[in-house]
Amino acid sequence: MQVGSKVSPINLALVHLPSPHGWPFPGHTFYHCEEHESERERERERGVKKQRERGSYVPRHLLPSRLEVLAMEERSNNKKKKKSTVLWLCDELLERILALIADPCDRAAVSEVNRQWYRVEARTRSRLVVKCSYAVHPWRLAQRFTGLASVTIKGRPRIYDWGLLGDDWGGAADTWIRVLVACCPSLAAIHLRRFDVPDSAIAAIATAAFASSLQVLKLDRCSGFSTRGLLEIARHCKNLRVLSLDESIVDGGGEQWLRALADTATKLEVLSFSLTGIEVRGLDDVAAIVSRNKRLASLRLDEVRTTNDAISRARGILRDAASLQEMLLLYRSVDESSIIEKLELPKTVTSLAGDISIPLDCGLASRLLKLDLMLTTLDSSQLSLLHQTFQACPNLEELKVRNSIGDEGVEAIAKHCRKLKRIRIENLEDNHHSVSQRGLITLASSCPHLRTVAIYASDVSNAAFAAFGHCCRDLYDFRIAVLDSPTPLTDTPLDAGVKSLLQGCRGLRKLALYLKRGGLSDHGLAEMGVLAGNLKWLLLGCAGYSDAGFVGLAAGCARLTKLELRHCPFSEAGMAAGVARMERLRYVWSQGYREVDARELLALGPAWNIEYMPSRDAAVTQFVAYRSLLGPRMDCPPRVMQLVG
Repeated sequence: MQVGSKVSPINLALVHLPSPHGWPFPGHTFYHCEEHESERERERERGVKKQRERGSYVPRHLLPSRLEVLAMEERSNNKKKKKSTVLWLCDELLERILALIADPCDRAAVSEVNRQWYRVEARTRSRLVVKCSYAVHPWRLAQRFTGLASVTIKGRPRIYDWGLLGDDWGGAADTWIRVLVACCPSLAAIHLRRFDVPDSAIAAIATAAFASSLQVLKLDRCSGFSTRGLLEIARHCKNLRVLSLDESIVDGGGEQWLRALADTATKLEVLSFSLTGIEVRGLDDVAAIVSRNKRLASLRLDEVRTTNDAISRARGILRDAASLQEMLLLYRSVDESSIIEKLELPKTVTSLAGDISIPLDCGLASRLLKLDLMLTTLDSSQLSLLHQTFQACPNLEELKVRNSIGDEGVEAIAKHCRKLKRIRIENLEDNHHSVSQRGLITLASSCPHLRTVAIYASDVSNAAFAAFGHCCRDLYDFRIAVLDSPTPLTDTPLDAGVKSLLQGCRGLRKLALYLKRGGLSDHGLAEMGVLAGNLKWLLLGCAGYSDAGFVGLAAGCARLTKLELRHCPFSEAGMAAGVARMERLRYVWSQGYREVDARELLALGPAWNIEYMPSRDAAVTQFVAYRSLLGPRMDCPPRVMQLVG
């Protein structure tokens, strides 16, 4: 531009702009040109017009500010770094955190975070539960978990208790016990369930490095051992707090082991060997155990053979047992009267079972929280005696009884025992009385605190299921088995009732429905699948019409781990398709299904061990399938076919 030439008038203004940090930054002055500003304004208006035509216009006041943009960028960077922050925890700090986590599912989830968490979780695991002894090799667990203090291992499946698998199915405990003795020197608790445990294995426990510190030994529903093995335990395991042999088959007689236990044990809190066949020929040793173990809280004995003189000697000792809370006696007495009445039990007893004379003493009955009347003869014809018995137990929380009490007995329970939380009504063979929907509805409407219900009934209806769903919202375990009879169900199908039950009881985790043909339709099974997302164990009997019903059920059972089916019209292909949808399922048993081709079960995949037990009777043909890291087992009997793809 030449000096002196004319210049068009352009308005210039000095503008002091703030910095992006939110305050004026001195020394930064910018020239603001009004002509250029008007041109930018026109361009902005044209852009806005185009955005409005496309429908993508956003007003300026809705756009994020610069500070908001910076905050969003910071959060995005933190998310990218979040994965690596887990690695900043040192092993010592991580050990202290994991020590606060006890739930096995939570610990399993923790071990999957990364390799460090896997290693530290294995090192800090003190309690281990193995729900299937054939699922993993014991050496593998011993190498991973080196600090175990408590071990619970389950051998044979639950159906073994009903004689459905045969005595030769398997379940030997030798290998497990050898590994525990060799690799777990700090063990304090051993719990074996449904195992074959020889005396040599029990002797190995008694002479192991942890024998002197062993506090808990439970052999529930086991077999294969005798009182000779128990004698070794009594001599060497002097710090036992719990010795439980409930419902195990124990060979041999004699009281030498019980006398040795009376001489060595001083810290016993639970001594239980009910329904084992072990004969107790007197109460002298029992009285000695009670007098030496001041913390004894539970005493459950079997086959007590005694005299009046022995009872008189033991009466004072048992009366002074200040900590005794649970008592069970199955006796062979010299007379017809009850030993329990003669023993004058202490006022601390809140649980009673065995041969009990009815009615109970009012003072004892008013303190009872648990009552087992399985071995007491009661039926609905003794209505006044039933009311008198249960009226004396207003604080009862757990009750076991036979279904011979009928609806009248259930109504008496519902009227007088409104604090019940657990009730079990077992079936009595050759019984002319039974529980029907009438008793079920009365029980549900009168006992709202029920959490566990297991009842053998002659009939059930939609109204009965709906009553439990409406009144008993805290149900955790619900089992109904309809007795086999030519009389059909009065109300079928039971789809609406089961739906109401599941809608009302959201905390339900275990469900057993053993019905009759037509009890549940395919539509009902599909609706159950929608509502049964929290179930972990399910037993179905005579349910559904076709494979479609089972596949619909499986679609919603995301947390199911154990499934038992009996006399359900599902084929092998249908069951395989349904099981494939249940990712957490670990065990399946089915009997009396619709046989087509057993090899269709191979669709489950190589992770499953499938054991097929054919029979000429289609109602008896069955299979057991379970997930395993070992592959087919080596001790399978010849009558069991292992399906391998």
